[in-house]
Amino acid sequence: MTKKKLLSGRKARFVAEYRRNGGDEISAARHCGYAEKNVEPKAKEMMANPDVVAALLADRKRGQPTKYNKALGDELCIRLMNAESLNSVCRDDDMPEKATVCLWLNDAIGPDPSPGMTEFFDQYTRARQIQSEMMSDDVVDIIDNQAADTVMVDGVPVMIDKKLVTAVTSASVGHAKARVETRMKLMEKLWPKRFGPSTLLKHSDADGKSMPTMVMNFGGKPTE
Repeated sequence: MTKKKLLSGRKARFVAEYRRNGGDEISAARHCGYAEKNVEPKAKEMMANPDVVAALLADRKRGQPTKYNKALGDELCIRLMNAESLNSVCRDDDMPEKATVCLWLNDAIGPDPSPGMTEFFDQYTRARQIQSEMMSDDVVDIIDNQAADTVMVDGVPVMIDKKLVTAVTSASVGHAKARVETRMKLMEKLWPKRFGPSTLLKHSDADGKSMPTMVMNFGGKPTE
């Protein structure tokens, strides 16, 4: 019987916090005490560490798959494209644990990827880009329809003609703003060329010669 390797230091704290928070590696890395600028790269480093992955895989529910197949990869990517989070997908008994997906992605960019891994990596990347497109629809919906809270009296929602009464408050606007900003930051990270902070506009004259390039910085003045 193979003896389990005991983790120590930050690896142990990372695994413990990852288990506690339900699979949020960024929060787990932050809990380890890394400087804020290093949190994201350290989280990725931890999720690629064989000892950490082994510890996390030991927690998976019985029956959760670990071996990649195209049907499984297709379903995972389709659910991501429908704006479902990877955490949510990986909670299902018939889907791989999040650490398993990280192993697949790490395998794909390695020197000798397993069969199908390179294709899965490309498919996963496209799925994340489409996911950011779906988030842009969420942003519009939140701004247009979800900036109001249900009116409560003594903890009971107020209803008129069997319909909930809602009102826009400073708290509800603040909550909606936070949701929009979170999605916009994710959109920029998932697809920087489309949702980055600036769009490069290239111009040419009637003869096809290049004209000065202008960068439009959203929220600021255009600069040449």
